Amino acid sequence: WWWCSDFLSEFFHQDHGAFRYQVCVLVRQRLDEQFNNFMVNAKFKKLVTVLLGSPLIARDLHRAGISWPSCRAAYVLANTKASNVRREDDENILRWLGIRHANVRLPIFLSLLKPASIERAEALSNSPADIKVCIEDLRCGLLAKSCVVPGFCTLIRGLAASTSPEENDQG
Repeated sequence: WWWCSDFLSEFFHQDHGAFRYQVCVLVRQRLDEQFNNFMVNAKFKKLVTVLLGSPLIARDLHRAGISWPSCRAAYVLANTKASNVRREDDENILRWLGIRHANVRLPIFLSLLKPASIERAEALSNSPADIKVCIEDLRCGLLAKSCVVPGFCTLIRGLAASTSPEENDQG
């Protein structure tokens, strides 16, 4: 559940303005007590709906609102702690294809763990609406740049992640 709470906390952070998008999270299995506690205390809990289902099932995608005109984007997030990286990427590619089949115009943000998976995804569909990101490529690129420019990773982290005044006081 950590990936979901991190994503939602960043997505709804006050630094991004006062927009109030409705977010639907489609999960394969029930989330644990920690996530439920996170959602109870989250400021954005009224904007998030968590549904049990799969993007490979048309009925579940319909419940999630993927085909609605008000749907602005879909995110397929990789589990960076997956024990089987190839399987995680393959499953995410299938999820992405399921969403793409349900809504051909919807921008989909697909994160994969390995560069070869990006190549496989692009061979299946190269829609201009899709944004594919390889976590390993990002990590390697940041590491390489930080060798040339000391402190580069810290700079990028500071620019990319939002923090609240309370969080700044703690650090």
